[in-house]
Amino acid sequence: MESHNLIKKRNFILLLIFWLLYFVHIVLYHFIAADPHLIVFISGGILLLVVTAMYYFRFHPTIIMYSFFICYYAYIAYMTSIEPAVINYLFLFLGIIVSFIYYSYIAIVISTLMSIVIVLYFYVSNTLFTSVTFVKLDIVYFILFTLITMIILLYCAHFSKKLIAITTIKMNKTEDELYSAQEYLQSFLHTIATPLPCSA
Repeated sequence: MESHNLIKKRNFILLLIFWLLYFVHIVLYHFIAADPHLIVFISGGILLLVVTAMYYFRFHPTIIMYSFFICYYAYIAYMTSIEPAVINYLFLFLGIIVSFIYYSYIAIVISTLMSIVIVLYFYVSNTLFTSVTFVKLDIVYFILFTLITMIILLYCAHFSKKLIAITTIKMNKTEDELYSAQEYLQSFLHTIATPLPCSA
């Protein structure tokens, strides 16, 4: 139950961040792009509305978490297919970094696999190197970078989970000690307040 509440809080934070990034992207894209594609903004807004609706209607937090990644990678893949650029490919790795916020091994691994699948798709379809000035060997570095990012984040998540577990144990121990001290104090005060029996 506690882990669900933590995931729910992180879902809410990500919702706020992604809505902010979405509006920033609209503004920047409008001024920077020579021929902005309106369909990109519409599709991004629809995906964000879907996840927001899921949060509002109280879907299971874990389902919302994975929906975040599916919608994010769908948006980046669609945007990259319309306008292939180095910056769009780099945003594929942002999903892996964002997955770290959940401290979930599964989320980090799934996010990494989705990044690799999308990069490989563009590689196989010959759009990865025709639209951007890369050499064919760069696909290896893309995948290596993705895997290294995943390993680092998995380690950080493992380390963070251990710290949280140690902190929780210490807090529980402190609470137990305080509760025992409180019971002892109440017992002591009760003993003092009880009058001694009079001897005949």
